[in-house]
Amino acid sequence: EILRAHLKGVKAALNYIEPTAAFGRVGKGGYSRERVELAVAAYLHLASRLGDCQVHTHAVLMNAGVTADGRTIALDSLPLYLAKMTAGAVYQATVANELGKLGVRTEATKTHKGRFLGTFEVPGVPVPVRETFSKRRTAIEQALKSKGRSSAAAAEVANLDTRPRKEQLPSREEMFAGWAAEAARLGFTAEQARSLFTEPRRTVDELEVTRQALEAAKCELTSSSSSFTEQELFRATVVRTIGQGVEPSFVERVVHLHLETSADIIHLGGFRAAQHYTTEDVWNVERVLLECAQKLAERPWVGLREETVERFVEKLYRPDPRKPGFHLKPEQKEAVRHLTEA
Repeated sequence: EILRAHLKGVKAALNYIEPTAAFGRVGKGGYSRERVELAVAAYLHLASRLGDCQVHTHAVLMNAGVTADGRTIALDSLPLYLAKMTAGAVYQATVANELGKLGVRTEATKTHKGRFLGTFEVPGVPVPVRETFSKRRTAIEQALKSKGRSSAAAAEVANLDTRPRKEQLPSREEMFAGWAAEAARLGFTAEQARSLFTEPRRTVDELEVTRQALEAAKCELTSSSSSFTEQELFRATVVRTIGQGVEPSFVERVVHLHLETSADIIHLGGFRAAQHYTTEDVWNVERVLLECAQKLAERPWVGLREETVERFVEKLYRPDPRKPGFHLKPEQKEAVRHLTEA
């Protein structure tokens, strides 16, 4: 049943990718795009490189797509790259929903600051057991800590730096027996594992759960950017519904309808192959800012005294007393001089 939940999640992720991000490059220089069907080879693995129990599927995508009239053309990789995190969230939400139908309670994971990561945990599995069977993640985190890094790009580098060579793993029967023995050593027995399967989750109000997640998603996106795409809003919404029994396809439809009909949403037009939106609140704030900027631009300006500007240009800045100070870079100094001259 768990394996079936995983496979359904993989299928849901791929079914999201194809209609959303599957485009081929056509025309002179490949600058035009055309929708295509994808060719994907999926390989199911049950263990990590280090032999931990880790059900996962490698979905290998051919760099070719088939158009509606049967032509085979090269893929445009940018839409696929932009959609990969959202597809991952669709997978996680789908697996969590399927586990919920089996009676397994799941919770969306967050950072210590409350940001949703787009993954989930099973609360009934003790933390020491999770950590013991996450050796690759532990190695990556240790590598990041040793270098004082924390970004996604740094994690990707650490993943490659710490990746061991592939070794021949024991048979499936041997691995299962070893995993059970290791879990039992940590105090997590087969009986405790079976106890995670309780009564299936009760039916939830999908629309209300999605509405609350959608409003929170808009607040998060507009707190750091003045606009967002449908894909960005969908991902920020669906990660908030993980573990709550809402199907990602339902969330996707609600987000699309909200962008089409809500009086709170303003359509800004297309940019870089995606439609961009903002909220009425952000629109009004930016309108006021532009009006203020226009008024300031119309006021006479005599500039600042050169010695005042130079004093700040050459100043040693030290916002954090625990860290070394810094001076402005040459191009920053030039920008300050340009902005403050008459």
